[in-house]
Amino acid sequence: MSAAGGGGAYSFSLTTFSPSGKLVQIEHALAVVAQGTTSLGIKATNGIVIATEKKSSSILVDESAIDKVCVICPNIGIVYSGMGPDYRVLTAKARKSAQAYWKIYGEYPPTRVLVQSIATVMQEATQSGGVRPFGVSLLVAGWDSHRGPTLYQVDPSGSYWAWKASAIGKNMTNAKTFLEKRYNDDISLEDAIHTALLTLKEGFEGQMTEKTIEIGVITVPTAEEIAEVPTGGARVKPVFPYMDGPLRSVSWVSAKTGQQSVPEAVDSDLPKLAQKPPTVRSQSIRSGTSEPPKPKVHVSLARRLLFPALLPTSPLPPILMLDLSEDDPVLVELNKELYDFLALSLRAFVQTWWGQITPRDRDLMPQITRVLTHVIQDIERRASRIDLSDLVLRQVPALVDLHLSDYRVAAMRIDTAFTNTSPSPTIQGLFHMLQPHVAIQTNQEPGAPIISQIYLRQLVENILRLSLPPEDWESETERCIVREIVACVVLGNMFKKFAQPWFLHQIVLGYSRMVRKSKKSLARFQVPSVQVLVIFVLSAMQTISSLALSIISTFQYLVALTHAANRAYERRKSRQRRNTSDLGLRSMCLSIASEVVLIHVFCSRLIPFMLSRMISPASLTVAIQTGKRALFPNDGWPGPAPAEPTIEEQLLLREQLESRLGELCQPWLANVLLGNSRKIQALTIKQALDPFSESAEINSHLLVILLDLVVSELWPELSKPS
Repeated sequence: MSAAGGGGAYSFSLTTFSPSGKLVQIEHALAVVAQGTTSLGIKATNGIVIATEKKSSSILVDESAIDKVCVICPNIGIVYSGMGPDYRVLTAKARKSAQAYWKIYGEYPPTRVLVQSIATVMQEATQSGGVRPFGVSLLVAGWDSHRGPTLYQVDPSGSYWAWKASAIGKNMTNAKTFLEKRYNDDISLEDAIHTALLTLKEGFEGQMTEKTIEIGVITVPTAEEIAEVPTGGARVKPVFPYMDGPLRSVSWVSAKTGQQSVPEAVDSDLPKLAQKPPTVRSQSIRSGTSEPPKPKVHVSLARRLLFPALLPTSPLPPILMLDLSEDDPVLVELNKELYDFLALSLRAFVQTWWGQITPRDRDLMPQITRVLTHVIQDIERRASRIDLSDLVLRQVPALVDLHLSDYRVAAMRIDTAFTNTSPSPTIQGLFHMLQPHVAIQTNQEPGAPIISQIYLRQLVENILRLSLPPEDWESETERCIVREIVACVVLGNMFKKFAQPWFLHQIVLGYSRMVRKSKKSLARFQVPSVQVLVIFVLSAMQTISSLALSIISTFQYLVALTHAANRAYERRKSRQRRNTSDLGLRSMCLSIASEVVLIHVFCSRLIPFMLSRMISPASLTVAIQTGKRALFPNDGWPGPAPAEPTIEEQLLLREQLESRLGELCQPWLANVLLGNSRKIQALTIKQALDPFSESAEINSHLLVILLDLVVSELWPELSKPS
């Protein structure tokens, strides 16, 4: 095939890669963008500016009907280079996407979420034949509470990147070179506007006036504007442009007219610019009956999604109490993080599909929240009645010891005559014979769940039956949704990950690196100043004097106690007349027994205290925050599943863990616990890791019996025969 007007040959196929590894039609679309007018965007510390050339092909064209900088929603603006009709279609789709997001979540979309939506539409046009890619590149600028001001560039292939400053169009090479020289991370919004004008002027043909360029500015809202809440608890009314194309407009950049240059016009309005509300401002105003944008109200996701009818000034009802006051700051922070975690989970795993079925329904999320709240509060009540020290220090170690013993028995049987059968058994099969469990599914395909989801569903169903009040238990829809979330999404994914040996190796390696870094930071010594030395000496003197006074008072108490005991002993001795030939042996035995009893009493008080310190509201808050970062890394949305390491990488993790454990153990302690030579110590560490490194199936047995133990302690009714 020959190119029109060129004589060279090229392929019209969109879905066939060229020998150089490119899609030729996308290259042609980029050529269309390179022929368009220059557009650019600059991110400043307090906002973003986007600018473009605005030239008409004839003096007879009404320039007021041309808009190249458009408003998607009050916090996001967009500019383009390339084909105008394609830009109009993408702008309409972006506005519809923003409006759909508002209907579901009650807020304007984050910039990244909207950019992903636009990029998906553009990428879908490159997947099949019979269509062509969009001949346009976009610069999308916006502000949101997650990332602040952000600037993205979207290309015809559907790829997008975040930029500090970028340019597209005919003069983009020179514009980017100019921006690289002038841009710095501390640039203000006013300087960014001037930089944008100077950059456009570099390749501008003709006189640059307010009629030949178009600028849009996004400012960062102040703390007062973010915290502003409407009276009566009403939601802010959404403001969206019409869906059929750009908006009719008048210029906001300058109040002047005529042929005055744009830089002077912008300078005259800079004091007014800083006082504008935090919305996208371009050469556009709302027409018809649309209202001007109102300041964005900052209301937490949990309040919008889980308690839509609650007044903004009313506090959220606490989920956990932990025998603390409702006003305790630690408890308030814990409940806040817990509500945030529940809101993110329901938005990601329920609202995404439920909103498509019934977009206007806002009652399901509060109902599910009430069910989950009942379950969490019931777990708190039941956990306060169990013996935590007995569970952690006796029952859990007994199950781990059983796991180790059964693994070693299975490993010994694998090389004996016991295995001379066909097909030859594996360690996993022998271990399953020693610890059969109805929840374990053996011989599964790679990637299939080892722990039965039917078992997890039935377990969660029985827990809900015991924890929920009758009116919530009778609601089958809410019960099924909560059961699926807890059983499949939470427990299923968590057990699938924790059963992998390489994942356990990564956790221990990460913890050992933290310990190593803390030791290095403690080992660093800096020469202290005179003030630090004086403070240290005075503090040491105070500590030593307090310690001396404590020792003196303790010694006086012990002397008085000894004298009192001796006097009581002499009185008993004068009353009793009996043979005391074995008094020394008896007294020694009694003293040893009394010491043991005292140590036992002390440990029985110390261990529960230490466990209560470890499982505190602060530690639970940190655990919830860690879980949020791990499950929702993408601006509050689940991130893509990380790729599992290869076999070689898993073996490397195992080797690194073995060497790290050998390094962490002190030499004198390693000689006692691991052996008196390096070879024996390495062998001991390897044998200790083998039961947890063989396979995910063996680790799943341990996870299931630990789950059964915890459930039977919290809900003893389930362990009774029916």
